[in-house]
Amino acid sequence: MTTLQEYLNQKYPTKGDKEKELMINLGIIEQEIKEPLEGGDLDLKGFTNVERVIVAGEFLTSPITKINVDCCNNLKSFGCSSNNLTSIDFLNQLPNPEKLDGLAIFSNKIQPTDISFFSRFINLRILKLGTGKENLKQGKHNKFHGSFKSWKDLSKLREICIEATDVNEGLEYLPFSLIQEQREKTNHSYYKKYNSIECSPHNTNAKCSAIQNQLRPYDYDIEAWQLAHPHLMYEAKPELFFDPNTKSKWLTALRDKVNQTQTKLDDIKQNEPEKIKKVKRLESKVRELNLVQKDISNNQLINKLQEKELIKKENKVTQTEELVDYKIPGSWPK
Repeated sequence: MTTLQEYLNQKYPTKGDKEKELMINLGIIEQEIKEPLEGGDLDLKGFTNVERVIVAGEFLTSPITKINVDCCNNLKSFGCSSNNLTSIDFLNQLPNPEKLDGLAIFSNKIQPTDISFFSRFINLRILKLGTGKENLKQGKHNKFHGSFKSWKDLSKLREICIEATDVNEGLEYLPFSLIQEQREKTNHSYYKKYNSIECSPHNTNAKCSAIQNQLRPYDYDIEAWQLAHPHLMYEAKPELFFDPNTKSKWLTALRDKVNQTQTKLDDIKQNEPEKIKKVKRLESKVRELNLVQKDISNNQLINKLQEKELIKKENKVTQTEELVDYKIPGSWPK
């Protein structure tokens, strides 16, 4: 049986052939050939201009176990899910890590690795590291661990998967890019939806259950969670509190979020009452946000955090920093 490496060598026999190719996609390759391919080792040497590589294991008769990308100067998107990779050290070979904006290596056999490894891929939008429920049954399991704090500079993230990993803290450090408004259609109407994290432990003892438990009362809405935890947001992003109008903006954002959630809740109760768990999560979300809104109004929490930040800035040796017009959760342009 032909391996993927042998197929690529036959299809791109010369240096020039390899340099011209911009995409390697097993899904497309499968439609072009008569027999399935084996995995094994894969060396992409010579593919200097390839921008997208998708070599998902479900298209192979046997998984990929090792890969070389040290010549992929222009790689922007890389997918190698459902294979048998045990290490991500090969990503250290990438000549231009800042070009990578999509990385899907979920459902492999990656041995214990701290997610701080990915902090240098500063333009990532998609980062999928977890392991799916069915893949766990097949003996695959990526053993990532760590805190989202190490991703505080990954300001473009839009999609995250940490299923069945031991990533267990740092929601306050996730970027606002994860909270982009979408439109979700029910059977009867549209309502607002926000990107969420795939964080299920899939009935394992994975520590990502801590992330799932934090988000569940907010219906997995990261923005709602961040709005409900201003003290943690202060520790992660003190610049949010530079604006003297932060308190009023925060309260406005909370009120808007409550109204949006209530509208969504009313719609589901009326048209999809069988979604009992969803209803309970939305009810919890409204309740929690209302409590925070009341607490901020009565206890001057944000005022105190602002005062703390102003004192810190006044005590700095230099005062050359320019204040940036930062946005708080819920207030940036939609």
